[in-house]
Amino acid sequence: MTERAAREQQRPWALHTALWAIGGWFFLTVVISYIAGANFMVLKPDHLPRAEDAFGSMIHSQDGTLGLRYLAGEINRHLFTVYGWTQLVLGLIALVSLHLSGVRAPFSKLLVFLCWVSTLVFLLYLVPQIVQVGMKLDLVPKEPLTPDREAFDGLHQMSVGVEVGKLALLALVSVVLLGAGRRTARSAAE
Repeated sequence: MTERAAREQQRPWALHTALWAIGGWFFLTVVISYIAGANFMVLKPDHLPRAEDAFGSMIHSQDGTLGLRYLAGEINRHLFTVYGWTQLVLGLIALVSLHLSGVRAPFSKLLVFLCWVSTLVFLLYLVPQIVQVGMKLDLVPKEPLTPDREAFDGLHQMSVGVEVGKLALLALVSVVLLGAGRRTARSAAE
């Protein structure tokens, strides 16, 4: 196939769609990571100026603290489930768009596919495990360290590792695809 024929098979709109999906995926991952941590930080009696008005003095007891931690956990369980499904959709959009784009970037396609598979593992394995173990810990004090707490910490570290790795791959793919898009635009202009 000649270079001109290859350019004619490229679809810039599909590359742009892929880049938007990858950018959205990256942004969503960063935002959800922040929100998950913020939920536990904000839902503490010291950070809720009117907590005593709503819950009375019980808010400053161990039961009040555990209750707020339970609420943060429930919010995060819901967010991570929705986030996982949203990632799968964004990943599929990115993969299909990359395929349709005609851009020759097999390494980028493989990396996006690996990110999508990591999301599948996240959604179908890590999230259910974290939810199951986390629900056991909601109303239990953090001290002493229990086997469930150790299991949860291990799952959480694994989840963070998967997410950080995925962010790095998505950033790399974005840079590569932006370069491919620029080269395609220059070739089309010639």
